[in-house]
Amino acid sequence: MNRQSKGMGAYSMLVGMIALSVAACSQQRASITGTYVGIYADAAILLEIVQTEDGKVTGNFSSAIIDKKSGRVADAALSVTGSVNDDHVAFEFKRLTPPMVTLSFGGTIKDGAMKIHTDAGNGGQLFKFELRLGQVSEFEAQAKKLRDQSQAYLTAKAEADRKRESEKKEQETLSNINLVLANINAFHDRVEKTLPEFPKSKAHCAQITADMTETLEKERKAGSWSERSKIAYNLAVSAELGGPTQQVLNSLSSFKQTFATAARDIQIAFDRLSKTCAGTKGRDNFTSSCESLNAASKQFHDDNHRFTTALFDAGRQCVDEIPKQRRIAAEGNHLQ
Repeated sequence: MNRQSKGMGAYSMLVGMIALSVAACSQQRASITGTYVGIYADAAILLEIVQTEDGKVTGNFSSAIIDKKSGRVADAALSVTGSVNDDHVAFEFKRLTPPMVTLSFGGTIKDGAMKIHTDAGNGGQLFKFELRLGQVSEFEAQAKKLRDQSQAYLTAKAEADRKRESEKKEQETLSNINLVLANINAFHDRVEKTLPEFPKSKAHCAQITADMTETLEKERKAGSWSERSKIAYNLAVSAELGGPTQQVLNSLSSFKQTFATAARDIQIAFDRLSKTCAGTKGRDNFTSSCESLNAASKQFHDDNHRFTTALFDAGRQCVDEIPKQRRIAAEGNHLQ
């Protein structure tokens, strides 16, 4: 009986050892073939792999990751090769279309959970994923969710950019209105300062004629020929185009050119801003500025009319004096 019990005990031990050995070998040979999914707040990862009997691995890697800078979803599709040794895995992910990219991953797998990561040697970038056995549909659902989030973000961003650009243009328009108002006020001040000069110009031209008339009388009374000749020469100089009257006309022409340039610039800016104001009717932030611009326009046109009228009158007066002065000079020359 004792011998039989001992025999049975040895048999049981042997059976147990064989079972453990078989279980261990079975565990070592367990394939990692399957679909692995990683779901993150900003990413969806899919790894589909097949393990061959020699421990080699092939498959495909797909990802949809929200780019933090642009807010867009960046998609990747890479081929996978690698190997598995006990709990350790090693992969190479390759993109076969330009630009060619190869990423080396290492990690562990246990109970259907895979942790893989790169090192800093992959272009200085570090990638780290945790994946579990799952379904392609899980990846697709998360990828769709990320694209919806991205589209909502991009739509909101585009609207915010449009609003910001609109506000920027509004501020530029308001600034331009204020600038035109300032230029109109400056134009008004210059007109008021310049208008008194025109009567002086008229009087100056008339005085030149009066002075020449008086000089002609002196020539008539002069005793010697040389004295009359000198007076006649001075009369001729006064009557020439480069004489005093022409100097006044040159001054008036300078006024005209300066004011015409300023008036043209103001008018161009006003016309452009008037169109803008017409397109912003009913918008409170423009109402006051546009009303001020319209009021200032009336002042500007009044100032410009007064200036051009006074300038023309002064110029005409001086031009009318020129024939008189030439007749006086001719008479003086005849007295020689």
